[in-house]
Amino acid sequence: MPKWWATSCTTVMCTSSTTSSSVRHIRRVGPLRVARVLRMSLRDRLEATVVAVKVPVRVVVGEKDTLSEGGWQSSLGRPVGAPVVMDGLPHSSPHFAPEGFARLVTEWNAELRAAAEAAS
Repeated sequence: MPKWWATSCTTVMCTSSTTSSSVRHIRRVGPLRVARVLRMSLRDRLEATVVAVKVPVRVVVGEKDTLSEGGWQSSLGRPVGAPVVMDGLPHSSPHFAPEGFARLVTEWNAELRAAAEAAS
């Protein structure tokens, strides 16, 4: 078994907040597709990508996210700052609560528009 597969599977499958949904997902999409996505995820360096983004970035995480650490999460924001935490949710919180995530985006958009209007 390749090391990346063992590490990724262990991370996903041992995360108590995502175990049952992960098993259902893997069964539904198949292990080969999951393996391809995990391989791509390990190659993607989000911290290198986000520095090129020229608009504000707000990081949203789940309270029970065990796949990424707070310091790394905070470093991704532009400006750098603490992430917005969605209560009771695991990693990929926007997928588990899309309405709540959409509400956060709408609220932040309103804040950005108000700040832009005040500045002009």
